[in-house]
Amino acid sequence: MNQLFTVNSIISSLWLLYWIGGLTICFAATGFSVTRLKITREKHLWSLIFLQLVLALNLFINFVAELNWYNPVLSDVSRVGGMITTSLIMTAIIGLLHSQEITILNKTVGRFFKITGMIMAGHYLLSYIFFMTVKYDGSIKYFGGYRYVPAYTVFILQGITLLYASAAIYVSNPKTQLEKRRIKIIKKIILTVAVLFPLSFIIDSVRYFFPPLWQILEEERLFLVPLYFIIINIIFIRYSATCFCKNEFKSSFSHLSPRETDVADLLCQGKSYKEIADLLYVSLSTVQTHVKNIYRKTKVNSKEALILKQW
Repeated sequence: MNQLFTVNSIISSLWLLYWIGGLTICFAATGFSVTRLKITREKHLWSLIFLQLVLALNLFINFVAELNWYNPVLSDVSRVGGMITTSLIMTAIIGLLHSQEITILNKTVGRFFKITGMIMAGHYLLSYIFFMTVKYDGSIKYFGGYRYVPAYTVFILQGITLLYASAAIYVSNPKTQLEKRRIKIIKKIILTVAVLFPLSFIIDSVRYFFPPLWQILEEERLFLVPLYFIIINIIFIRYSATCFCKNEFKSSFSHLSPRETDVADLLCQGKSYKEIADLLYVSLSTVQTHVKNIYRKTKVNSKEALILKQW
């Protein structure tokens, strides 16, 4: 009996450390993106941060749900929170894609998934409030059988959203080296989800045939869910790190004049000559002269080569 208690205590301790470690990595990755946003001021990082926060909160809520599995009220609250964040994942994914000009994305279709995610999140929040304030009698759990329909709706729509987002990424046409880097990193995230998602179902099926494995993996998500989020957020750190940094550019090309540095900064962000002229309040010919001087001083002959030299 003591030996069994010791084994269970060790497993429980490892499980807690594993989940806490996963949560730490997720929030650290989000913090890294926030830091990069402060440095680079790239607006699309807001979309990335929103997605990271939703994923981190989803993992945290799953963690709380497992801790309160035997408490009906707290378990319901946690599971509702989990479904709200699961719904918002659709909105966050489409928001990140909408912030990328390099993806081939139909804005109308993307907007449908984005709004649907917000509607489903609002549905879970409002219906739970209604249930707890009007229908709850102390004996009925909110997540009864009649709640499965909206849950399956969310999961199906989320799956379609992921397929649509993946298609938009794989048919994208990145032009600069920086854009190619970002698309390559996003493809790694897609590949991770494509591999790990079916893996959970495989493990869930296999454990039924091995009693010892069943005792350890009472639920496959206890060990697999944190793994998903850890891997994805580590890849997100790489994505945030590719965001152009003006300060880094200045240190790498310190021999450029201040105005040439500004032009080079905007050039590496994908701005056209006209856009640069409008932003800096100079003429188009002045921008062209600055670009020629930048190329001469950095010994390159194209915008792509300039970005490659920076990185």
